[in-house]
Amino acid sequence: MATYRLVRRRDLLVKIAKKEDITIPIGGGSVTVTLNAADFGFESYISQILYINVIREEPVVDDVYRADVSTIAPRADSVNIRVAAGTGTTLSLEVSALGE
Repeated sequence: MATYRLVRRRDLLVKIAKKEDITIPIGGGSVTVTLNAADFGFESYISQILYINVIREEPVVDDVYRADVSTIAPRADSVNIRVAAGTGTTLSLEVSALGE
């Protein structure tokens, strides 16, 4: 029989993961970035994404779109984030998440 442990929201941690040098191809498009629990420093899972900061790198362009997050299953060990731009550029992500 499995043993379960009650996890309260106050037991969860907030941590930040960074992903750099995300290249959007010339002519624009999107790239899907996968961040796993270890990228945040969590031992078990990601519970919720709190904030996503898309940082424009070189060349700086104005047509960077809002990041799109996949649905996070309960106790997910990874999350997919899609970033897009209308022209070729390099982006970085800073993502804060709640997890354990």
